[in-house]
Amino acid sequence: MPRLFPSGAAAACAGHENRSENPRELGSDRIANAVAVSTLYGGPSIFIDFGTATTYGVVSAKAEFLGGAIGPGLRMMNRALSTGTAKLPSIELVLPPQVIG
Repeated sequence: MPRLFPSGAAAACAGHENRSENPRELGSDRIANAVAVSTLYGGPSIFIDFGTATTYGVVSAKAEFLGGAIGPGLRMMNRALSTGTAKLPSIELVLPPQVIG
């Protein structure tokens, strides 16, 4: 199986495998998320990254990136809902004062 990173990459990524359907198409952001979640929390794990796109990924107990999904980001979803529905207005996306509570 292809390594998450090409040869010569950082030693911190050693031991991480990419078992996704199209390994060469995996973006660096998703590779970094897979390595980070595996290194920090072990596996099996999932990660969700809210950026321009919302990405989801699954990492096995053996530090293998198994795959995931990509969906629209928050701004794109907000725009699609406000323009594609009759009664959902566009809202301003702002950071809350605290995430939980």
